[in-house]
Amino acid sequence: MSATTITPPCGLYRTTRPLPTEPEAVPAGRLVMFHNHSDQGPPILLLPQHNRHNRWSFHERGFLVEDAAFMSSLEALKAEGWYFLREHFHPNQQEVVPQRQLVQLGYNAHGEAILFFPELEKDRNALFFSDKGMKIPATIYALLEPLATSGPQVPKAGPVKH
Repeated sequence: MSATTITPPCGLYRTTRPLPTEPEAVPAGRLVMFHNHSDQGPPILLLPQHNRHNRWSFHERGFLVEDAAFMSSLEALKAEGWYFLREHFHPNQQEVVPQRQLVQLGYNAHGEAILFFPELEKDRNALFFSDKGMKIPATIYALLEPLATSGPQVPKAGPVKH
């Protein structure tokens, strides 16, 4: 890797080609966590370890990446989490998913996007997201807008004066 190589930002990606140094372990079509830094110096890829609540955790040990062409081939993915739909869509002939629908975005181990839909819990004021979801095509994936879930915050400039 040369000093002028631009590395992608840290985040979730799907590989579009095998990692040249480890093609069996990291083939094309894998969900990976990419970090543009590591304890050893070069960027590193981490593979998914297990999925809980529709979110992946990743192995602590990974694969160093020094091939600039491989890094530029990584397909960036949206962060796992909660989104709303900018437009409605029809998953089949009978159903419609409405505009502004709340969804949880997750992925399978191949980096394919999956939407999970909320259900209202009967005995609590809570939404529940099942682990059964719907794979979606890129056209629907492009309609997802992130949802803020952090609640009230103090602005960085200090409290608002009234």
